[in-house]
Amino acid sequence: MCTLTWLLNDNGYEVFFNRDEQRSRPKAKLPVYDTVSESIFPIDPGPIDSVIDPDPINPGQIVSRGKGTWIGVNKKGLSLCLLNNYQDGIKAGNGDNFTSRGVLIPKLIHLNTPENIIAALGEINLKVFQPFSLCIFPANLSIKNNRVFTWSWNGEVSTEGIAGQPVISSAVLLENVTRSRTDLFKQLGPQENITDDSLLSYHSSHKPEKGKFSVCMHRDDARTQSLSHIQVGKNISFGYHDGPPCKNNKWTKLFMPE
Repeated sequence: MCTLTWLLNDNGYEVFFNRDEQRSRPKAKLPVYDTVSESIFPIDPGPIDSVIDPDPINPGQIVSRGKGTWIGVNKKGLSLCLLNNYQDGIKAGNGDNFTSRGVLIPKLIHLNTPENIIAALGEINLKVFQPFSLCIFPANLSIKNNRVFTWSWNGEVSTEGIAGQPVISSAVLLENVTRSRTDLFKQLGPQENITDDSLLSYHSSHKPEKGKFSVCMHRDDARTQSLSHIQVGKNISFGYHDGPPCKNNKWTKLFMPE
C-alpha cells in the first residue's frame, strides 16, 4: 500500500510518497547520493539477487548484485516513483522466481527523460518482474509543463498514460482504499490552493479513522513505514521521514551536490 501526490509551481515541483509495507520488513536505509546514477534515493535492505542492464542494446543482461529503491531523484531534476500492482501480482504468481522491482529505478533514473526511460523499458524482458506502475516526473515539470507520466506492467502487457493524483496502491480492498484517500484529497480544494503543508498533513492523516483506509496507514500486519518529500526547483532536495509520519518528527534532508 502506498500513496503518491505532488505539487507544481512556477519553477518546479514537489513529490510526497508514503511507503506502506509489512511490519516484518526490515527498515529502509536513509537516502544517499549515488555517484553512478547521480541521484538520491533511500535503499531497500532486502536482498536482490540480480539487476538488469537498462541499455536497450543489451536488455535483460545480469550485471551485478545491488540494492533497490521505490523512489529517487536525479541531478537533472527527474524523479521516479514505483508502486506495486498487488492485484495483478496475485495473478502472476507468488514472486519466488521474480527479480525485485526495486532494481528498476537505480538502473533507469540516469536516462534523464520520460522518452528515454519508456524506450528502455520497452526493451527489457519484463517477465522477470511482478506487476508495477512507474510514475515519471520530468525534470522540467511545472505548472506550465504539468504532465506526470505513468508506465505500467500487469504481467502480460504494458501501458502508458498521464497520471492523476493521488496515485494509490493497496494489497487489500483497493477500490475502497482508493475511494477513501481520493475523497480526502479532494477536500484539500482546488489545485491552486494546495500547499506543501496541506500535503504533508494529508500524508499524515488518520481520516476517516486510523486503519487500513487512512493515508497514514496502520494495520496489524503492515503500516506506513516512511514519507519521502522531493523538492525540485532552484535546488534539489530529498526529505525523508523514517517511520509513520504521524509519529515523532524524524526528518532527514539531503541536498543534491552541485
